[in-house]
Amino acid sequence: METSTPSCPIDQQALDAGPDHLIVVDQPTDLSSELAPCSILGAIRASAARRAAA
Repeated sequence: METSTPSCPIDQQALDAGPDHLIVVDQPTDLSSELAPCSILGAIRASAARRAAA
């Protein structure tokens, strides 16, 4: 699973954690540049909102 915004590609790994539970590990792609926390957290938030709506 992968999610991204134009400035923040993020690889995700979804792990089953029991009935109706999912643990998602988000790992920003190494772009050899400074991390942008707002972009990273924004991409994670958008991904979580899509999963919650599904």
